[in-house]
Amino acid sequence: MKLRTLVALGLSVLPVPALAQAYQCSAPRVLEPVRPITPDGPVRRTAISGYTLAASWSPDYCKTSGDTASMQCSGRNGQFGFVLHGLWPESRGTYPQWCATTPQPSAALLRQHLCMTPSTRLLAHEWAKHGSCMARTPAQYFKVGAILWRSIECPMPIASPANAT
Repeated sequence: MKLRTLVALGLSVLPVPALAQAYQCSAPRVLEPVRPITPDGPVRRTAISGYTLAASWSPDYCKTSGDTASMQCSGRNGQFGFVLHGLWPESRGTYPQWCATTPQPSAALLRQHLCMTPSTRLLAHEWAKHGSCMARTPAQYFKVGAILWRSIECPMPIASPANAT
């Protein structure tokens, strides 16, 4: 009996995928329409020298923003710990941004990625500002982001919003 307890305890502290909360995530039946994304800076098409995979700690965002109604913060669609904010191309000096305005991501494509980034507006914004500089289509951009996001492992206490203070 002691051995089982020790094994269970040992397994509970092993690294697990950062998407630990995704198993209990469900996309809403109806997605809010995404308003057109307005650039917040100039178009910059520069050579890409690297990438940043940006994550956000959902409990802190929900607490500091006062947001209680969104998919990310309401709890109706699951509890979120770390979420993917975006995949950003980097360059020496200035960063590439706003490289293309089309195509826009479809509702079906946005729905596929909501458990990773629980905001249709953020997904559309990240594609328009960053993804359009590194991929030809929103599907290609989100696929690369998902592959990288799912490859990250972090200890369960960090990934679990139940342990947030």
